[in-house]
Amino acid sequence: VPRDAPGQIDIRLLSKELAGFAHVVLVDRAALPILAREIGNLSVPSAGARLWWPGLSLDDDSRSHPVYRGPFDSPAATGEGVRQLILEVSRDRWREPTRLVAFGQALREARDAAGKAAAERVTAEIARLRDEARSAREAERNDDSDSARAAAQTEKHLEAMTRDLAEMRDDLERQRATASEAEQQWLEAESKAERLEIENRALQGRLEGALAQVREERERTGEVVESDEDAFRREVVRSWEERLTPDDRESHPLADFDLHADFLTSIDAARAERSKVVDAAMEVVCGRAKDIQGRELHRMRVSSGGNSSFRERASDKAAAWRCNIQSKAASARRLHFWACPGGRIELACVVIHDDFSIPD
Repeated sequence: VPRDAPGQIDIRLLSKELAGFAHVVLVDRAALPILAREIGNLSVPSAGARLWWPGLSLDDDSRSHPVYRGPFDSPAATGEGVRQLILEVSRDRWREPTRLVAFGQALREARDAAGKAAAERVTAEIARLRDEARSAREAERNDDSDSARAAAQTEKHLEAMTRDLAEMRDDLERQRATASEAEQQWLEAESKAERLEIENRALQGRLEGALAQVREERERTGEVVESDEDAFRREVVRSWEERLTPDDRESHPLADFDLHADFLTSIDAARAERSKVVDAAMEVVCGRAKDIQGRELHRMRVSSGGNSSFRERASDKAAAWRCNIQSKAASARRLHFWACPGGRIELACVVIHDDFSIPD
């Protein structure tokens, strides 16, 4: 797509910025019917864009596979949004370099030890063969023809072993060079991940500043400003109305619920996708989570031991529960909540999968 095409994302720039993170594919109008026949009900809007996440079910749910409908008023802003979303999802995969570098160092050390041991074995074998050759030469001086032939064979064997030792040393040096290059690449990847983290924080700061300006403007003009807690409750209600059939809503009424003081902050701290948190919270509050296998709803225990007691809050004997927000994803997020006596739900926090903390 030409860079100056009106209302369209600059594909070349987006491909360059996402190199190594995502495949960017340009589909022309003539290919759309063919694509529809091949991939079923997944659709691509004409003059628009779409993200397909690997590992998710192949459905046409725009919340799972986001849709950007064109032509765009601000193609650059839309492309930047796509880039930030992909980099944010890919961020966790860059948090492993230090462990991988340590693994590479350990692997190099193991290979060096193996190479050293092999070299010692070859050296010992060469020494043995030299002794045999020396004995054979002494026998040859005594005109022992059989010993002379054996000495010649030993000399040939010695030459072959010497060549093998040289090749092993060369191979060890090549392995060291390859390992050093791989370590440098991982260090560069870690540095890139840190730069992306700084950029993300800067963008988050600008977003928070813009939201603060919007709130100030609304307050100045007298417009009613909706709190973030009220907005979250409204989103839960909308998810319940949109995702459940009338019969399901009748059999699974949406009960009232509380939010822990730090719950909304924990969503941002865990870098969780808010719409997925909303859907999981809705299914917990209306009682459907226990019937959905992917949620893996279960009570939390005091410790990791399988026989440890279930965790309860001392103040009111509320039971601590945990369920999946994501599955089969790096640092998959989890929802922790309190089931209070009387049936009321208190959403406590959103964490990554290895975090088992829950605020009282």
